[in-house]
Amino acid sequence: MREKCLHDLVTSKYKDEGVLFWTFFSYLDECFVENGPKVNSLDECFDWSTVKINGNEEVKNVNQCVDSSFVNFANYTSDNSILSADKNWSDGLGLKFHPSIVVNNVTYQGDISGNQLAFAICAAFKEKPDECDLSWKIQAFTQGVLTDF
Repeated sequence: MREKCLHDLVTSKYKDEGVLFWTFFSYLDECFVENGPKVNSLDECFDWSTVKINGNEEVKNVNQCVDSSFVNFANYTSDNSILSADKNWSDGLGLKFHPSIVVNNVTYQGDISGNQLAFAICAAFKEKPDECDLSWKIQAFTQGVLTDF
């Protein structure tokens, strides 16, 4: 629910999903990549007592969003609007497994590997960003197909 609230906050207040993407992945990098894994889960890694976006403290807004998503404010056993909306969305797409990967409202059916997902996402763009061409070149180079890189 925090991730959903964080996403809503970033898209509504900051109008930039790139901020969310890089904020989230910087935490993943810090916790699991730099110098090897330091923790076993994202909850151990991410300190939800502070949420900084572009240097602004937003933990109060994220917590307010989570608490108000329950039918009975902050009663964590009552129905939850975020979870209900997520279930309705996944039911509408016919998702059987959760989490699933959906690109442009089409459920991804391929291999779940970084390269395959990158190609699926790039294929969904009408105007591909430079990263899509770069990912293809890296893939071809590592497979020995492209020698001049």
